[in-house]
Amino acid sequence: MKEKERLENFSPIGCDADGNVLIRNKDYHWILEEAEKAERYEEAIEEALELMKHGGHGTRSKVWNVLKKALEVNEQ
Repeated sequence: MKEKERLENFSPIGCDADGNVLIRNKDYHWILEEAEKAERYEEAIEEALELMKHGGHGTRSKVWNVLKKALEVNEQ
């Protein structure tokens, strides 16, 4: 199931006495993994933009490697 489909089918199991939404354990861990992935992507994009700002010899390959590394971590 793709991330978008999983998020669309996400449903809480209830609320506690304080009104906090309760979710299944596997959904909680999936959300944490997605947040970590988003953070890695954000860091990679920031690093790539910084490399591009300075430019110079080999900038394209450095940017390519930074972004490729961020995507490969997700595929493992």
